Amino acid sequence: MWQEFDDDETEFPNGFASLPWTKEYRDASQAASDRIKQRERKLEVELQSRPKIWQLSIVYVVPKYRRQGIGSSLVNQVMRRQATSKQRGRDVYALASAKTIQWMEKQFGFAVEDQIPTSLSMEINIGNAVKRDDKVCLRKTL
Repeated sequence: MWQEFDDDETEFPNGFASLPWTKEYRDASQAASDRIKQRERKLEVELQSRPKIWQLSIVYVVPKYRRQGIGSSLVNQVMRRQATSKQRGRDVYALASAKTIQWMEKQFGFAVEDQIPTSLSMEINIGNAVKRDDKVCLRKTL
């Protein structure tokens, strides 16, 4: 995609032609501006064509407030917001400890995901190394 920009042989004027009030300078400046706009359009098209990955961050509720629906309420609010978003992508990923897998499966319909997205695999590895608590990737399709 970017090769055409690398191959662009437009030269900026030098000498007296490089002075801002010359026609050569204005033409080169306009050409540079046009190239930037073209790059931005191509980049926007490229980014829109890529799948979006939604990740639900780890939910933690202080033990004395657990089993009161606080965690469920937080997760439900985030899931509703994602479901009504105009952004592409209907898969929501979550990292969970072994203790919370059943809760995520029963309460929200998540399932253990074997094919972990690249962007999450590093996070899982770091989490497992730091906490020594096996993190699992879960996925739910809305």
